[in-house]
Amino acid sequence: MSRGKIRGESRWLCPTTIEKEGTAWKKYGYLSWIEVAEAYQRTGLALRLYKKLEHKFRKNGVRMVIADTKTDNEEASAFFKAMGLWGLLSPPGMRGWARP
Repeated sequence: MSRGKIRGESRWLCPTTIEKEGTAWKKYGYLSWIEVAEAYQRTGLALRLYKKLEHKFRKNGVRMVIADTKTDNEEASAFFKAMGLWGLLSPPGMRGWARP
């Protein structure tokens, strides 16, 4: 498993790569946190961060990108839907997202 963080005054991104032998996808990219400062919201910064991260995941052999949010976090849910991630069955209070 590898971890990386990009942090600045305007953004916070924390991705992880998970390798699981014996699974269909073998290598997963997990986005555990993405945040953009309020002053930079609705500027496309989160979109650019996510697209760059997904490119790096794919370049590193990741075949499935996953993320999760709290069920009441409608902004995050809308963001992941806009990025093309699908909703998954999740534990109560959580909402999972994935994109092959």
